[in-house]
Amino acid sequence: MPASPSSRFEELSDDDQAPSTPSPAPPSPAPVVPAPPEQPATSSADDGSDDDDDEEDSWWTPSELRDLLDHAQALKTRGNGEFGQSRWSFALETYREGLAELPVRRRSVKGKEKALPEGEDEGKQERTGATVARAGEVDEEAELDELSELRAILSANIAACLLKLERWKEAVSACDDALEDKADYAKAIHRRALANEAIGSWGSLTASLEDFNKLASLPGNSPILVKQIKVAQARLPKKIEDQQAKEKDEVVGKLKDLGNMVLGKFGLSTDNFKLQEQPGGGYGISFER
Repeated sequence: MPASPSSRFEELSDDDQAPSTPSPAPPSPAPVVPAPPEQPATSSADDGSDDDDDEEDSWWTPSELRDLLDHAQALKTRGNGEFGQSRWSFALETYREGLAELPVRRRSVKGKEKALPEGEDEGKQERTGATVARAGEVDEEAELDELSELRAILSANIAACLLKLERWKEAVSACDDALEDKADYAKAIHRRALANEAIGSWGSLTASLEDFNKLASLPGNSPILVKQIKVAQARLPKKIEDQQAKEKDEVVGKLKDLGNMVLGKFGLSTDNFKLQEQPGGGYGISFER
């Protein structure tokens, strides 16, 4: 049975995610990484089977999936080394290469049930068959959980690189991908919050605050992260209010410019129209020369 994902995969630290963009150093020789296995061939001939059955036949066997996981893990380790040397762009491409190795978890891996050794009597097969099937199901689920875990970590690491490169919108998208594979993944939620705050729009700032509030509800946060969450929760509401007012003023200004362009043909402008609050509520428009 594979080792648990939490002990198998080393993650990037979130202690320092302040974006910076130093010039990348020349690439160092990359370690030799074993080549991925060939994908199982699929026949294009019409054999009368359903499309769903053909999709099942194209999924990975356990040994093939293990090879893909090991290869992606090797690429992740190399990417961590490049990230540690502040080579953000090189690390980004290495993480993306590792993620491309991994299929999206969507169905069970085939062929998990182990064949019994030759020569065993049928009675023993009947007695052990259910146990073997159950063990196969446990191994299969553990391996698929490992697949989701590694995909989530690689996507979150991609986001970490994009934060360093100040590519905020791409970082948000990478965090979304990580959370598709691992819901409530604290590192992905934190990095998405940082990226959305850096984008700075009314909607993005609101999404950032929502992510920090979500982080506050998760268990196991480090003391450093807890402090960052509290500071963000105090800082963001005022930024959201100011940005909301700014964007509304910009919209009104654009509408006013459009109105002046039309009214100018008649020797008028929006300054000729005044909004007046009515005693019963609402506003009325008055015309002034």
